[in-house]
This record gives sequence, C-alpha cells and structure tokens, in this order.
Amino acid sequence: MNERLITWVDVQQVVFEKTTRGTQMPKGLASVRSYWDSLSLVLERGASVELLRSWLEELFGPSIVTDDDGDRIALVSYNGDQRSLPVLWDVLEKDEHVEPLPWLPLFRRPKRFPVAGLRQPAELTTGSPALIAFHSFKGGVGRTTHALALAEMLASRGGSVLIVDADLEAPGISWLLSSRFPAPAVSFADVLALAHGDASENYQVTVKLVAQELHKLHEDSFYFLPAFRSTTQFEELEIRPEHMMEGQANPFVVSDLLAEIGHRLGVDYVIVDLRAGISELASGFLYDQRIHRVFVTTLSAQSLKGLEMILDSVLPVTSGEDSAGVAVIVSQVPNDWMTGPGAQAAETMIEPIVTRLTNSDGEDADVQDTLPTQAQHPLVRTGFSDRLAVLPGELSELRKALADSGIGRDLPPLLEWLPERESITPAMPSGPKPEASLDERRRRLEAYAHRLIFAESGRTWDFLSTIPLQNLAKDHSNSVPITLIIGTKGSGKTYSFLQLAKSRSWSGFCAKLHIGGAASVDAAILPVLSSKNLNPAARAEVDSARSQCACDLQLSLPSDTLGDHIEDWLREDLHIGQWRERWLDLIAWSAGFEVGTSGAGLRFPAFLAGKAVSVIAALDGLEDMFQDFENEHQATALRSLLQEVPNWLEKVPGRSLGLVVFVRQDIVERTIKQNSAQLRGRYEPYALRWNRTEALKLVKWTLEKAEVLEHSGPGWEQEATIESLETDLRHLWGKKLGNDDGKNANSAKFVTLALSDYSGRLQARDVVRFLAEAAKKSVGNEEWKDRLLIPTAIQHAVKECGRERILEIKKENPRLGKVLDKLAQVATDLRIPAKRDELKLKADEVTALESNAVLFKDGEDYYMPEFIRQGMGLRLRGGSKPKLFSLLALRNKD
Repeated sequence: MNERLITWVDVQQVVFEKTTRGTQMPKGLASVRSYWDSLSLVLERGASVELLRSWLEELFGPSIVTDDDGDRIALVSYNGDQRSLPVLWDVLEKDEHVEPLPWLPLFRRPKRFPVAGLRQPAELTTGSPALIAFHSFKGGVGRTTHALALAEMLASRGGSVLIVDADLEAPGISWLLSSRFPAPAVSFADVLALAHGDASENYQVTVKLVAQELHKLHEDSFYFLPAFRSTTQFEELEIRPEHMMEGQANPFVVSDLLAEIGHRLGVDYVIVDLRAGISELASGFLYDQRIHRVFVTTLSAQSLKGLEMILDSVLPVTSGEDSAGVAVIVSQVPNDWMTGPGAQAAETMIEPIVTRLTNSDGEDADVQDTLPTQAQHPLVRTGFSDRLAVLPGELSELRKALADSGIGRDLPPLLEWLPERESITPAMPSGPKPEASLDERRRRLEAYAHRLIFAESGRTWDFLSTIPLQNLAKDHSNSVPITLIIGTKGSGKTYSFLQLAKSRSWSGFCAKLHIGGAASVDAAILPVLSSKNLNPAARAEVDSARSQCACDLQLSLPSDTLGDHIEDWLREDLHIGQWRERWLDLIAWSAGFEVGTSGAGLRFPAFLAGKAVSVIAALDGLEDMFQDFENEHQATALRSLLQEVPNWLEKVPGRSLGLVVFVRQDIVERTIKQNSAQLRGRYEPYALRWNRTEALKLVKWTLEKAEVLEHSGPGWEQEATIESLETDLRHLWGKKLGNDDGKNANSAKFVTLALSDYSGRLQARDVVRFLAEAAKKSVGNEEWKDRLLIPTAIQHAVKECGRERILEIKKENPRLGKVLDKLAQVATDLRIPAKRDELKLKADEVTALESNAVLFKDGEDYYMPEFIRQGMGLRLRGGSKPKLFSLLALRNKD
C-alpha cells in the first residue's frame, strides 16, 4: 500500500486498511469519517481521548501534529507551505447511537454531457501547452498506442510532453509505468480529489502540488500522470469526474486543470488518453474546442458507426474559427488495404467519416478526392503491424515496439496540425584519439580500468551517468529521496555511495548525471555508515562529507565510533520498532545532533525543518556490520532499516530528512521474508543492474576517461543505443573477433554475452576487469593494427573474469562457495550443458546455484554463464557453444 498522504482520501484509506478494512475499530470509537475538510471521530461516552489519540499516532506516525489549533494530519506540502487535515473529536450524547459508516464500493454511472446551450470555455493562459485528447468509441482500436506514438514523435521534434492516463476504468498507460514508477508520487485520481476540496483561486494549490510531484514521474522528454497510485485507489475511487463537473459554472474545469499543470511544468504538449465510449470525463474534453481531439477507429462497422455518432454531436458546436479541430486515425488497416486491391473498399467504408470532416455530401466526387486536406481536420490511416499485435507490458518495451513498427511514418499530418518545434541535432559519433601509439593507448586503458575494479580504493572519482542513477535524480529533483539502492556485489554500490558523498550536496550529485535542469531542492549529504574496506583516500572523502554536513548545521561531530553502538544494540533483544528509533538516533548522532541521547532521531527532522534545511542520510557497507544477517537479531535490525525507517520518514511533514541505503540484493532477499519481491519492485528503477546497453556505455565511458577515445560531450549516455555503441567501439575490438569479413562472432555481442548471467545482467566490476585484462594481454601485438584488444586477449580476459568472480562468490557467500567446490571435484568429467544427475549435487544445492545465476536450465539441460564456465575450467559438450550463445542472446535482449 502507498501511504503517502496527499489527500483526505489517503487518510481515509489508511484508517480503512489499518482496521482490517473498516471492521476492527478501537475500543471507545463509535465512528470515523474522512472528507475533504476533516477527519471526524465520534467517541462513545467515557472513552479516553488520549488512548484514541495514541491509536491515531500508531496509524499516522509523525504525520500527526498537535498545536494550539488542535490535532491535524500533515499532508504532502508544496514548497514548505504545509497542508493538513484537521482532526475533529466529538462525543455521543447520552442514549445516542451511531452506526459505523459502511465501507461499500461505489458505482459510477456514465451520463452524457448536455450540448444544448453549451458555453465554450475561456482562452487558456498565455504560454499554456497544446492540449491533445485521444478518444475512441470502442476499446482495442489502438488509441493508447497511437497516443504514445504521437508523443514519441513530438519529443523527437524537441517537444516536452505530459502524458495523462485519464481512463479510470481500464488504465492502460498506468500499467505500463508500473516497472519504471512502481510507487507513483501522484495520480489523476489525486488531481480530482485535490481539486474537489481546493478553495484556492483557480485551484492553484492543486496545480502547484501536482506539478511538484510530477517531477518524480519524469523520463526523457515525458512527464507521466497515471490514473491511480495504487490498486486501492483504482478499486475505491472516491471523487469521480462527475463530482468535478456537476454544479460547476465552468464544465471544462478538468481540462483547465491539466492545462495549468502542464503550464507549471513548462511542457509543450499535454496528451490525455481518455476512456472509450461516452462518459462525463470524455465529454468535457470532446466538447472543448480549445483541445486538439484525436479520434481513433478501426474499419470495424461498430467502431465507425460510433465515431459517426460522436462527430455528429461534437462537430456542430466545436467547429468555429477558434477551434483547435479534430483528427481521425483509422488504425490496423490490413497492408493490402492501404495501397493494394482493398484500398477502394477501405475508402468506401470511411466515406461517411470523410464527409463529416470535410462538410461534403460526397456527391459526384471520387472518395479519394474528398480526403480532408485542411489542417483543421486531418485524417490518417495506419497499417497493421505484427510488432504491435501483442503489446509488451512495460513502457520501455512498448517504446521499442513502436519504433520497430514504423507506425510513426503515417503520422506526419498530425504533426503539421500541431504547433511546430525545432528539431534536435543528433550527437556526432565518437572516434579514436590518434595522437598516442597503439601500445600506449592499451597501457592507458589497462591502468585506468584497473583503478576502477575496486571502488574502495578511492583512486578515481570519475562518474558514469547510468540509467538507475538518472532515474533516482529525475524522480527526486524537487524532494529528497527516501529509497534503497539494491545491487549485487560488484554492481557499483560502494562506487555510487562514494560519488554521492563526494558531491556533498544533492544538487551537486544531480549535476554530475547530466539529466537536464538543476534540482530545485538541495540537501546536504550525510554519510552515516560506509564500507570497512575503504582505502584512506576514500575514507577521507566520507569523513569530510560528514564533517561538512555537521558544520553546515552548526553542530559538532561525535568523537566515538558510531558502529560500536550497533554492535551493542545487537546484543539486546530489540523489536523492530525499537530498532527503527535506534537507526534514526544513529542518523541524528552522525550529524552531531544530541549525540548519545535517546529519541534524538525522532526530533532531528523538526530540527532541520526549523533551520529550513534538508539532509540526506547515506548508508553503505551493511554486509560488513551484519555478516550473519540470517541471525534473527541482525535480520530484525536490517528489516527495520529497509522497511520501517523509510516508511516513517515518508510520513514526516516537510520531508526535511532523506535516506539512501545501498544494500546487497541477497541481504534484501534473505532478511525480508514477506513481500520481498514487492519491496524490490518498489525500488526497481534505481537497482544497479547492467544490461548490454549499459555495459557498452561503461566500456565507452572507460575508454574516454582513459584518453583512448574522443569525448562525445556531456549527456551522450542518454542518447546512446546498442547500434551507436557497437559502431563507436569498433576502434576497441573490431567489428568481429577476427577479420571483419570472416564468419567470426560479433565482438560487442560476444563480450557482453560471455560476461552476462542467464537473466542478461552483467556486473560493472566484471566489465572493467575484462578491459584491464584484455588490454594487458594485447600490449606488444603488432598483427592487429585496427583495434586495441586482440581476439586472443579477449578470450583470455573472459576466463580470468570467471576465475575472479568465483573467488568473490566464495568470499561473499561461503555456503555457495562450498557448493562450487563440490562441483569443481567433478569438473574433469563434467561437460556443459549437463544433465541433472551429472552435476552430482543435491536438489537444494542445484537450486542455490540457479538462484545465484551460476546455473540456468533449458529443457533438461543445465547451462552456465560462459565466463563462469571458463573460470571453473569446465568443457563444453561437442557442438554446444552455438546453442549456449543463442540461449544467452534470447535471454539478453535489451
């Protein structure tokens, strides 16, 4: 459940869920009711107000505020201007009885918007974005797909777009966002609930708050406003579109709101994906002549007839000189009906639509000649694409499918219909740095890559802007992060932690990532825990960051070692809530606040708020402090840090204290026994995982920093594709492992597949270790003058990476190391792929290897990642290498 308190609806839902869906009220409470103006509690006679106030504090934690005006529940604020919901207390009179309000699902009844006497809305604010609404009479016609395709094309012209999922019945875009934004900061349902209770002029409180939260839902040139934040909102929608429109002097209030939000964000376009059919919300957009309305239909008779009915209703009252106009997309047209024999039949079917758009009766005119040519009412047809027959479930995959489908080739008439933007100039490809000799560049690469292998050394402070860290910065450009950064050993956790510490401030960290636009909220970085393996240079940076944070707060750092407190606490039998307070104390003491005093952490956020400053606590190296994390005391401490502390901080009014915990994936999986997948899903956008694209970015970045490849300029990481990276890296390892015109493997694909596990993930440490080893073994070779890394050196480096990874696995996970030792005992006779009985392992041992990506099963055969197979000295079964790499290629698609 998402417990961010944005509206009174969220307050109601917390009470609802925490009382077992409204059935278990505390003793003495007769009824409770939340609405836009207050949370009202009715007490039975003789009930204890203090006990019930304690109950509220258990529900809402630090969000409960008590002052001279009484009790309030703090809501998400805008720019420090605190919003809250008053808590009203009442007591039953003698013999009075109140039945608890029923918690019943509400039914939404569609109602056609009246057209008679329709008053068109006032002009939008100067500088407002263009509003584009996508609608269809029937579902399944490609409405959402075409809305996203148009958004991609607008972005390619340099435009920025707010995409709104306004389909409150079947929110398609919202599901697509679930992987990238698993816990959305705000939703369209929130917009309705906020505005319904907003008494400010022109709903400015709503506009400012929603725009603030949308900065956390930013990706490339897009902002996304999902329909709901959670399935709970979806199932129990309290404020519906009709509530916003009934009794309003301005029936177009919803489109006004979205225009103002878009204006506040500074976007060029707002694209709204509406519910199919006729509904209150859809009608408010369809009869608004300020909006560019796009109707999508197939050649289905029902869909065409429904569109005719809508156009007959809409066009007569919205076709004036000031109208933005309407457009029609006829989608999923069979290819032979686009230009082939069926084209005339298709034109006959859409003739009634053409007639309505052109105000032509169609007599004595060829249908093709009646196609609309005026910019006000364009009509386009898009063909059927196999690539879009089964749509992916993730936004990133759908964007790739849209690009592959070629659907954009048919949409230029819509671009001419909308405001123009300047195009983006593509980045120039990289080239080699020619001034140094071949061997000198190899030695540079070896030296620099070797420094990158172990982040703890602190020997380099260069910084690669990766997608997970870009996501972190984009999602928290105007609020401090409260998040976990999850990754396996070697994924770059400590390296990223050190970069955060060295940045000293959140704005400095965001600036390093080249994401465009500065962070509007700044915060000092406070390192609380760090790896015990840091070298002196890295340790000095961490200590310096902590010292600067304390100095900025006008506090003095503690002289004792805070880690000792954790060891002492582990000897006590503390429950999870007590650990939460211990962790908060540790954070406060690290900044020099009330050092050694219990409860300091609970008071620290208020101290920061009083100074109007923000701090982000950063923790790394948990595996050093909690080496036996399956021990119940250690597991409880970790569960509290990973779950309870973030949840508590989320409820703190003003969000003055943030938290970034860098944690190993196996610690999360083995200490969070319940809802581990849900927890990891919540923070998935920030997980340090390296796919083929990210790994090749790391390779190119390393070459640039080693001064063996020309620099591409800041921000190139965000535009790079697999194809462009493979082209740039031909100077490193050639096009193929051998002569480019031979039958050898593609170099870039071979390296990334050989170093990846069965799920298509690589480790940053493996990649830079590979570069160091391959460069070292290439020095002195005069045969291959067109590349830095020679084929035999590449093969050697893959094997060496496998050996080193196995040693690290044994050190990180001794239990798994014993299984690998057992497997090594049969290595002489074992061939990969192997049958189950050939492994000579117990069932749980095989499962352990599978869960740690050392083995993967295909059919009845067990395979290994190529570099681990080579590192263990296992041979391939005859003819299996092509099979192995084809399996990896299928699993490793980006």
